[in-house]
Amino acid sequence: MFRTQTMSTSQNSPPLPAVMKVPDDVLLEIFYHLLGPPDTAVQDSDTWLPVTLSHVCSNWRCLTLVSPLLWTNIFLTSFSNPAILGQYLTRSRDALLRVNIAPPIISNMALLAQTLSSQSHRFVSFDSHNIVGHTATEMFTFFTSPAPQLRSLRIHSGYETSLDTMFDDQMPLLSDMEIAAYSSNLLARTARNLTRLLIDVEYIEADELVNLLRACPTLESLNLSCSLRQPDDVFRRPGGIPVITLKCLRELHVHQSNSCLAILPSLSFPKTTVVKLRYSRQLEPVTALRDCASLREIASN
Repeated sequence: MFRTQTMSTSQNSPPLPAVMKVPDDVLLEIFYHLLGPPDTAVQDSDTWLPVTLSHVCSNWRCLTLVSPLLWTNIFLTSFSNPAILGQYLTRSRDALLRVNIAPPIISNMALLAQTLSSQSHRFVSFDSHNIVGHTATEMFTFFTSPAPQLRSLRIHSGYETSLDTMFDDQMPLLSDMEIAAYSSNLLARTARNLTRLLIDVEYIEADELVNLLRACPTLESLNLSCSLRQPDDVFRRPGGIPVITLKCLRELHVHQSNSCLAILPSLSFPKTTVVKLRYSRQLEPVTALRDCASLREIASN
């Protein structure tokens, strides 16, 4: 699989450069470390790295071409070349893919999205930032096939876009989700095994948030930046609602709206949880804070 070198013993032969003496397996480890961390969004530099490495010398080119993991970072914009995308998908073979779709979005994106969507069964992370308007809706219609390996889904936009059919709701391994400024229709269907959840939408129905959190007992990090619709109908109904137990929660961030604080009395989490609250200076939040048993326990320690 890797090259073999014949070292000349002739005294007249020039010495090999030090880098040529580095074993292939060590070189590969160096190449892998040059890629971005696996828990962050793919950057443009990550995508072009294997191309750069493959143009250093013939030996490095051979090494990169037989190393599928080097070709698994896909950073896609409308300026991306469909032929190059095809090469990445071929050279990565069956390895899992990390995908980031970034603006600008123009007509060329439809072809790119269609080509990439055929590999959704290999997606391990999918990021889309600042994709706006009808082009976002059009682009996401291509990603309707299951993504059985997907662990991380992060979608940020300034516009509301329907995500009802995304990945056909087949994301059994999804553990990390960020939905910002979109409608929340994707949330309740996908939240099953989440350990990290960020919701940054203008509004979410109070009962939808309750059902969502009840479906995520393994949450370790929860960040709520939203307003609740009809919180009184849910939290002040006779008898209240059953307590939502988040026994694994390590971080809780609630900000932007006082109405979102209304869910606190219905949450139960460890006293070791780091809690960060941000709300306007009104008397309304005081009741919600006082009625949260977990917060009282934290304050008493």
